[in-house]
Amino acid sequence: MGYTYGFTYGTMWNKEGRNLNTGFEVDVFHTNTGHESKLANPNTQEITNVVGPNSAALAASIATNFAPGLHSFANSMTRKSWNAAANYIVSYDISPDFSVNAGLGLGFTAITLDEAKSLQSTPATAGQAFEMTTENGGGPTNHFNSRTFASDNVMFTQFRLGSKYKVAQNVAIRFDARAMSVGESTFNFGSTKYLDHAPTDNWTYMIGKNTAYTITLGLCVNM
Repeated sequence: MGYTYGFTYGTMWNKEGRNLNTGFEVDVFHTNTGHESKLANPNTQEITNVVGPNSAALAASIATNFAPGLHSFANSMTRKSWNAAANYIVSYDISPDFSVNAGLGLGFTAITLDEAKSLQSTPATAGQAFEMTTENGGGPTNHFNSRTFASDNVMFTQFRLGSKYKVAQNVAIRFDARAMSVGESTFNFGSTKYLDHAPTDNWTYMIGKNTAYTITLGLCVNM
């Protein structure tokens, strides 16, 4: 759940006496939502070339704690995006003051994931819900701690359905429901860097194709 705001500019090809009209609009809008996920390794994890007196115990620990589905993370972050789309619009006048409209659009979205946290839920520190670290006062280990923001730009399509009610000579109240189908996006977060945690590479976080829904209410000014 979140919020959105922006503006739309366009033109309608109205013809006197015709109720069904078409037009073209450009949307520019911002969205701000939360994003959460739970991830687990699908495959057996292995270690190689480990030598020393504890190598057998380490291999057994990996096999026990990091078997398929046992190495899991709970992730949370804010998701913000700036979006721009061009839309083909169809409008139908029910009365001189009230109309309904629908539209199809294509555009680009610039997505930023920020304040990202990736907490290891299994294996976890004994007696705790997550893996803990002594470096931040005994709190959970954030595996994205060296860079907690990432961004990507992808295309999206959208379908809009709404209505418009005239309240003054050139002013109307406009209601729109929107469904955005966003393409797959890839984000690169920082590596895990704690004194009591083995260093890692940067983390690649992918969000598959998804659909977001918004409802907006605003003023429409005829120029």
